[in-house]
Amino acid sequence: MASVFPSRNQANLFEPFQRASNVGTISGTGFGLAIVKRSVLAHNGYIRVESTEGHGTTFTVTLPLKDASTEDRLFATGQRSFLSPGQDDHMESEADQRWLLEQAIETSSSGFIISDPRQEDNPIVYTSKGFKRLTGFLSEEVVGKSSRFLEGEDQDQPALKELYQAISEKRECRVVLRNYHKDGHLLWIELQLSPIRSRAGKVLYFVGIQNDVSDRIRAAAALHQSEQKFKALVENSPDVIARFDRNGRYLYVNPTFEKLLGGNTSREQITGRTIAEVEFSDKRQTSFKDHLKKMFETGEDTSFEFTLKLPGQETEYFQVRLVPEFSSDGKEVISVLAIGRNITELKQTHEAPLVAPSEPGNSNTEP
Repeated sequence: MASVFPSRNQANLFEPFQRASNVGTISGTGFGLAIVKRSVLAHNGYIRVESTEGHGTTFTVTLPLKDASTEDRLFATGQRSFLSPGQDDHMESEADQRWLLEQAIETSSSGFIISDPRQEDNPIVYTSKGFKRLTGFLSEEVVGKSSRFLEGEDQDQPALKELYQAISEKRECRVVLRNYHKDGHLLWIELQLSPIRSRAGKVLYFVGIQNDVSDRIRAAAALHQSEQKFKALVENSPDVIARFDRNGRYLYVNPTFEKLLGGNTSREQITGRTIAEVEFSDKRQTSFKDHLKKMFETGEDTSFEFTLKLPGQETEYFQVRLVPEFSSDGKEVISVLAIGRNITELKQTHEAPLVAPSEPGNSNTEP
């Protein structure tokens, strides 16, 4: 028989007439493993195969011991079963159910890990194939150890305190931990921990379901960094910068906007209000709101001139650019960023009347 079974053959390996695609010229009918499986099921057990390139193939046969208690059944593999014993007249069907459950666990992209809190240091007693895919560690490398090795020397994590507290109190919890792959690289793992109890309510095991959320954490960190850079730029920009929602309400204004209003209205007072509530004239309100409305409809950048006349102040001119900000799927404009540059001096310079310089000797000034 081949030393390693191709992954595409493993799911059907115990079915009649099924043979691995790499057996070559080795003779056989494809009935051997099917017969083995039926025999194991008949004894209320189950069988699984783990075949990995470079590590060979391992068949694990799990059979119940007759003297096992109904609360905590030990199996011949040395690992413990977290499933309750079945009734005699349903032995084969319940064994099939256990086999189906194990296949679901083994083919899941999540990592499953089971530990025994009744033993010292709550050691690991079972890991799934998903655990190996996530961490790089084989089951035989970790069974009998505390899961703390996954954090390495990085033990100063607030989430670990929450995890240990949940174990101490024998309750569920969900945490995100910094774990380390077998090759040393960092993994952000979301761990859902749940206690498994006997019919009498005694906690027998903890099952942990692991999911790699490294990409999500890195994306969130990159977004936070980007937001911090954006905040540093806009908070110190000489331009007037504001963000609007679909209803024309201010979501954000920078300090320059606050100064523009003469310091009479704080940014906190502006946020959440509409253009009309910030004392712009009706005509200017309509003009600006029309531009905003078009922006939300088309999602296209636009620029225009805007004049501002506040009570007791001279008219000022601004070159305004509106930039759409889209939802995560890119299908909808959820807010608009408005950037206004004061062009009053430039405007006055261009519109000032030209005065021809006087020629020497032609002065009209009396001596």
